[in-house]
Amino acid sequence: MNETTAAAEPVAKPYPLGVLFVHGIGEQPLGDTLKSAVDPIVRSLDLWIHGAAIDGSATLRDGRMQLTSGDDACPTHALLQVRTTDAQQQVNEGVALVAESWWARNFVPPTPGALMSWTFRVLPLAMGMHLSDGVRRHGSLMHDDQTGRLRRAGHALQTLGWLLVMMLALPLALPLQGLLAASVLLGLLPLRFVQDAMRALQATLVGTLGDSALLVSSPVSRAMIVGQCKSDLSWLAERCDQVFVVAHSQGCAVSYLALCETLPENLREVTWLGSGLRKLELLRAAERDVSRITAGWLGTSLPFALWALGHNLMTKWSWASAGELLVILGFYIVGVARLVDLNTHHTIARSLSRWPALTLHDVYASSDPVPHGPLFDGGTTAPTTVHALKVHNLASWFGDHTRYWRNLEEVVLPIAWRISAALGVPTAQLKPGDSDWSKAGTRRRQYRVQALVWLRSIVLAGGAWLLWCDAAAWRTLGGTALDQAWAWGWGNDVDARLITSPLRVVLPELVLWVLLPYAVLMLAWRGWELIDQRAFLARTRSSGVQEWLLATVMSAAILTPVSRAVGLSLGVRSAGEPLVVIALGAFILGYTYILLARRDKRPAQFDRKPGPAP
Repeated sequence: MNETTAAAEPVAKPYPLGVLFVHGIGEQPLGDTLKSAVDPIVRSLDLWIHGAAIDGSATLRDGRMQLTSGDDACPTHALLQVRTTDAQQQVNEGVALVAESWWARNFVPPTPGALMSWTFRVLPLAMGMHLSDGVRRHGSLMHDDQTGRLRRAGHALQTLGWLLVMMLALPLALPLQGLLAASVLLGLLPLRFVQDAMRALQATLVGTLGDSALLVSSPVSRAMIVGQCKSDLSWLAERCDQVFVVAHSQGCAVSYLALCETLPENLREVTWLGSGLRKLELLRAAERDVSRITAGWLGTSLPFALWALGHNLMTKWSWASAGELLVILGFYIVGVARLVDLNTHHTIARSLSRWPALTLHDVYASSDPVPHGPLFDGGTTAPTTVHALKVHNLASWFGDHTRYWRNLEEVVLPIAWRISAALGVPTAQLKPGDSDWSKAGTRRRQYRVQALVWLRSIVLAGGAWLLWCDAAAWRTLGGTALDQAWAWGWGNDVDARLITSPLRVVLPELVLWVLLPYAVLMLAWRGWELIDQRAFLARTRSSGVQEWLLATVMSAAILTPVSRAVGLSLGVRSAGEPLVVIALGAFILGYTYILLARRDKRPAQFDRKPGPAP
């Protein structure tokens, strides 16, 4: 009698694809990760499908918040449905299960004292490994035989430049340590407003750096964080034929550790946005190898000793002092060389090479300080399954890390296209020429970001010029503030009018002529971005009137601090003349932009020839 076992037959899973989104550091509320990631994916994919003038849609349904107990325990999830109709009126449809891995409350936060202690130990190392990236990256390219001599010479100069920046910036870790210690001491003062401010600062540090501190230094907290990601990944893998993982910031390190422990057989793709994996792995390795932390402190503290000994030698020469100087210089060189040599690329590469069926997309923004470039560089060969992609968010150290989900052209739509392709509903090329159109959209984005860099630089340069013109008023304000603070510290009477009088002079100048134009510039640029993105998704040109208005507003923003600074330099204190210059100049610059745009000085996406989109 033949017997068949049910276990030998493959079990059909209800969904063809599952996508797990893993958040980074911070105190994200439950469901916020899914909302911030899936909302732009659904909206942009739906507009892209409608822009092709075909019957189809991308919708989200059957959402559910996280349940942590019972038979129905599950992460926050929803169903993404994609539907298109081809030229033969055949309907293609697929449903993906999208979920978030929420680990933000899965551990006990560190106390402010414990966080300060950890930061005090690793801050020099963290600064050193960040600054050494440029030295190592350009140093490896300097020895590339396939590069021309001129380019290699350029890399050599950049290597020296990064080395100089590193040597000058590393000692700043000590003042930063002092500020962190001062925040703890100031919180003990019997002043309510000071205590509230210091508690708010410490809560912010605990909610951000505390996540990294626990993942690096606490085995129990790391097990809890990684365990939550593994649980969510297993829940998704049990219900889907294929699984994708999309992680951001520290979530990349969390997903990496989870996959090192448990790798689902149906996991096909991982996308890391602004990965903090390399730096967190360096800090984690430093917990086992104290010499790394020692190297950070050598590079941070010894320049002060070198300066003191050098000053003494210039005052009075002695062979003993010269010998001490050479010994300390030797230790300093060893510390800096150790920081440059720090590398966890090989360890990560070995782990990724054990996942041959997995494709990894390493996405990093041009000015994002967290990844600070691709995951693999500096002479380390990346596994063939790793694809690095440089994108352009804001070209800002302060804004790039949190703006990946606003980058539709380079981040959001490519992820949406890969999801729909895995569902059997390809959407990347719904019409002939869509491939060229998407490339032109990417060029257009780079053009916008580069324009923002120049516009922002002009506003900040004009603001610096304006502050220089009012340097006397700022010196008066600073000196008066220090005198009054000294008097208050000794218990003497303080006259607030001595501070408010010069403040009334310089503060309106700063707000009206620098800060307000900068805010207007960023808002106008964001409007420009939204208009361009709508036109890109609809495969049409943006309105010339809208472009002219936004170009005029941005021109006014950059002319405001510059014209005011020129007026003050020429002795013109009234605001009337600069306002006339701003209005006339903004009109001329805005109209000039339109003329240049219509002469095809922009990418080919916005073709000036009328007619149907490709």
